[in-house]
Amino acid sequence: MSEQNKCEHTDYRLCFTLKQHTPIIHFQAEQKGATLRATELKPKLDRFLIEKFKKEGVDYKPFLIVGQDGALDYKVRVEPNFDSVDNSADLRSSLYFAGRKPNYLTEEETKEFENNRKKFKSQSKKFKIYMTVFNGKLKIAIEEWFSSFIFQTNFGTRQSKGFGSFVVLDDELKELPKNLYKFTASSQKDAFDKINYFYKMLRSGINEYKKDNNDEQVSIFYGKSLLWLYAKEKKWMWDKKAIKKYFFNDKRKQEMSDHEYPNIMCYTSKGYLVRDLLGLSVEQSWFSYRATVLKADENRKITRFKSPITFKPIQTKDGYDVYYWANDIPKEFLKSTFQIYLSDDKKNIKKLSPPDNFSIDKFLEFIFDFKEKKTLSQHIDEKYYVDPPNTLNINNYYNPTSIYTKLTEVFDSIERIPNAKN
Repeated sequence: MSEQNKCEHTDYRLCFTLKQHTPIIHFQAEQKGATLRATELKPKLDRFLIEKFKKEGVDYKPFLIVGQDGALDYKVRVEPNFDSVDNSADLRSSLYFAGRKPNYLTEEETKEFENNRKKFKSQSKKFKIYMTVFNGKLKIAIEEWFSSFIFQTNFGTRQSKGFGSFVVLDDELKELPKNLYKFTASSQKDAFDKINYFYKMLRSGINEYKKDNNDEQVSIFYGKSLLWLYAKEKKWMWDKKAIKKYFFNDKRKQEMSDHEYPNIMCYTSKGYLVRDLLGLSVEQSWFSYRATVLKADENRKITRFKSPITFKPIQTKDGYDVYYWANDIPKEFLKSTFQIYLSDDKKNIKKLSPPDNFSIDKFLEFIFDFKEKKTLSQHIDEKYYVDPPNTLNINNYYNPTSIYTKLTEVFDSIERIPNAKN
């Protein structure tokens, strides 16, 4: 190996070799060599290290840049690999999180979609990150923690859904995320497909439908949210049910009389903001009610809350291992109260709060128990195990058999990683 290609630590320099495992959604993806940006990496690493220093009782003030609270005193340089490969999203692919073309767009909407389509970038080879740091204790801390930081962090847009996944090569992890799990996938596309369906199944449930030859909507796959199932076990009324009861009670009563399982529709208890525990949605379109439901923190301090669950796809010789874990939900969110109202009537307000005793780790354990009991087939109606009539002209992406198969493969392969619980 030439001197230029060596990656070695020196007295005042650290060098790490990184490998990219999934595309990064990059605003400069069209530029050759575009990759992980130092301006995104360093602030995240600073926060990660400062949290560790606080937890271990380390006085980190001598490590800070004078006059810049929260910025540690070291410099980062990313050495791009100019043999990078542009992985722009295939509109038919599983990169639906930022690139899938919706059905039934008008010509004008199609043009807008194409103009705003997200750009993806992958590195075909390894690349290096150099850090210059003169404080010896800070240098030791970065050297010890950097690999764990990279494993626990994705980069770019949609990072919690597995995009922008990197690892440091040939280095041991000092720490794994607590309550770490993984499932397997046969390819990168399969990994993103499974993340898509699995996360939908966790948070909002899956509800796929298609128009038939008579222009009628036909349900082709339906799976109730597992967070809803968890809430039901805890006797928490699902927030959608509470909103229906408050704003659309007449229609709700009609649904109850028409519903195949009215006991589910009639389930009552105190209403909670449950679905937003896996990511706050401040605006929702309720198409069947011809309404837009808005949410606002009563104190106007919380405008965004991303999903606490992170997916980390790592390529293996057999495909991909998709790791996932959850970060703790901030206490200020759990103790907040949200005002719920309709876009055309902002004075009529329903107040809902998250259940303040919710534990994201216990929810992940609930999912693992669900897997262990092999209850997926009981949870999803058997009519969705087979394909609908050919008159619906369903492509492979919406194929319900494929959806059920991928969910089954996820739940069959979930493993809990030993020694990952704090």
